[in-house]
Amino acid sequence: MQIKNLVPKSKEVLLQPKSKQGVFYDAFSYIISASGGSPEGRQNLNGNSSTSFTTSGSTSPFTSEKKYLYIVSQVQSSDPSLDYIPNLIATFIKREIESGNSSASLTTSGSTEKNDIFENSLKKTNELVEGLFKNNANIKLNLGIALIDKEKISASKIGKAKLFVYRPEKTALIAGREEIFDVFENISQFSRLHIDNKRFSSVISGEVKKNDRFFFFVPDIRLSLKQKLIISSLSKNSQDGFLDDFHKIASPEGKNKTPIPCSGIHFEIEEEIKNLSDSKNTDNKPKAVKEIPVIATEVAKINRNDALKRTMDKFKEMVIGENSNSNHRWRMIKNRGTSNYFIFGFIAFLILAGLIFFTKGDSKLKEEVSSINEKIRISESRLLLKQNYEARKYLSEAIDQINALEDQGQKEEILPAAVSLLNRLEKIDSALKPNLSVDLTDLANVDPEKFKSILASSGKIFINDPEKIHQLEGNNLKTIEEAKDIALTWIKENKLITYGANIKIIDLENNKISELRKKFGFEAVEFKNYEDNLYFLGSKNIYKISNALAKPTEELEWLKPVEAEKIPGNFIAFDLDSSIYVITDERKLATLFKGEITKLIDLDFNVKPGMKLVNLGEKRLLIIDKEAKLARVIDDTGDLKVSYDLSAAETIKDAHFDKTASTLYILSPAKIWSLKI
Repeated sequence: MQIKNLVPKSKEVLLQPKSKQGVFYDAFSYIISASGGSPEGRQNLNGNSSTSFTTSGSTSPFTSEKKYLYIVSQVQSSDPSLDYIPNLIATFIKREIESGNSSASLTTSGSTEKNDIFENSLKKTNELVEGLFKNNANIKLNLGIALIDKEKISASKIGKAKLFVYRPEKTALIAGREEIFDVFENISQFSRLHIDNKRFSSVISGEVKKNDRFFFFVPDIRLSLKQKLIISSLSKNSQDGFLDDFHKIASPEGKNKTPIPCSGIHFEIEEEIKNLSDSKNTDNKPKAVKEIPVIATEVAKINRNDALKRTMDKFKEMVIGENSNSNHRWRMIKNRGTSNYFIFGFIAFLILAGLIFFTKGDSKLKEEVSSINEKIRISESRLLLKQNYEARKYLSEAIDQINALEDQGQKEEILPAAVSLLNRLEKIDSALKPNLSVDLTDLANVDPEKFKSILASSGKIFINDPEKIHQLEGNNLKTIEEAKDIALTWIKENKLITYGANIKIIDLENNKISELRKKFGFEAVEFKNYEDNLYFLGSKNIYKISNALAKPTEELEWLKPVEAEKIPGNFIAFDLDSSIYVITDERKLATLFKGEITKLIDLDFNVKPGMKLVNLGEKRLLIIDKEAKLARVIDDTGDLKVSYDLSAAETIKDAHFDKTASTLYILSPAKIWSLKI
């Protein structure tokens, strides 16, 4: 008995994919392996094939284990970072079709709605696409999708896409007449149903036949003018001949001839014939080493049962023995009754345990890699929908899993995709990196490991250890003050402010030190200076000492408890101008004026103790995440503008932004780094 399969042979065409500013072309071809052997339910057309593609398919006596997915796309956007969208949509729908195979095989109903994997996958993809248009109003998407499953082709599109098919006269509806047409234009209802061009709103399906030729592409205006030439070549030439002709059509020679950008896929239907008897015995037939080389990376494909059977057969041949020249067997082990069975059982157990151990590690690695890829995919889809907090959450989990991978090769293979997504998500400026300013190990008579905080103003840099405050002067340290348990906090002009048991104001010019005794009863998270006033941030309150650098007056509770309770979470960091900006551990950014809340917004990244907030002016805020080694610039609505990668410093002990020099200084265990923003 023979099994006949219709198999498409395809080649992609991608010309000038980024020929215009903000216009990107791409094409994708996938072979999707089906799970199970159960065919999808279809309506029988009773052999009456039609060249017009309809919403029904046909029942086939043939079986196939694969589906063939083709996607062509064009994205137009002023944002160049959105060029990855077709890849995201292509990957998403591919995974939906893959995941739909198993559920379809379990369905007993003949309902097209339940069994049409393609249609159900498009419905889920529409949620992704609708979110894309909602959050990116200026984007324009032209995208076509086609799926071949056995003898059925299903297609849909967003915007403009063409699917030309050439059918020879032997298989055409009208005998003796060859046919060629655009699948999408062949259905009169399609254009009427596809109203907004922002979703997959129709699915067109029909039969494919042996020797059908298809050309699937997103049309450029200039390419549409050459449609007759394309159709003529499709009807006359096989795949290679058509592609040669198409390159000549789209890329004409001549000084004033500019190539026409295009993304397309040519595929033609061939018939594959297999003998059923050969197919059944394929796995048991010995194959030459030349046909199937032994490759280490193919271990995962070994069938555990087959391997055990071959090993046991080989074991019997070695231990029990078999004389190939006679019909009787000879034994290397004496007949000992039941003890032989015990020996064989024990050895079989060892072999099985070895096989399990051999494949367990590889299976675990595949599960880990699959989990990482799934999290990256979800993160990318959330980013597309501008659900940035969820995107960061899944990407963070994926990166943690990558770091935990023991297989270095897999780690190096997956990491670039995660890093690329991280750069897009955080809008990292790759051109700006921290520069090494001071190597503290070059300084004499100091232990750089003891330095714990840094302060800078107008290029002057101060660092401190548990007992002293030092000023950097070239390659030397000048001791400013000796005191225990102090924290560098603020500098204004030539006055250095420290915070400890009391507040000290050190006049660097006159070497004078004045103290302010704090009267409030809470432990300040941090304190800052604005126009001679000192502001103290607690976990749920803000205090103020007016004229602290001149004539200190009584400290005031600047933020009333009633207003503080309106802000969710504990306060983590703050900065100020005429208003005060506070971030909390529940991802809130509060803007306060005269002790009252004027704005409260959600941040789409986690806020943790130790993070720092700096007011850059012009409604821009800098948030320094020492743990993530990232400096984000947001506006007062929480919208991320740009981020800077601080990973040049292996560990960040402290960081301070010098507003006068617009420079971020970073203290690592043995170095000081600087980044001009």
